[in-house]
Amino acid sequence: MNIPDKIYLLRNKIGVILGSWFSDSCNQLENIEYIRKDALLEWLNEYKDNPVITELQQGNIQELIEKIESL
Repeated sequence: MNIPDKIYLLRNKIGVILGSWFSDSCNQLENIEYIRKDALLEWLNEYKDNPVITELQQGNIQELIEKIESL
């Protein structure tokens, strides 16, 4: 089963969340966006190793990675 990195729950104008998740956003409804934990961690690890990122920023990103991993 191919699981998307990002899913959406859709909420109508009166605040009711529709019964299922969707892989695409919808312009007519409020979109509540969720991203898979492993996809976020993969992106953060790649971002942290970017040569433009300073050591301080790398440390902050590493702290964020550790916090996400603990969830």
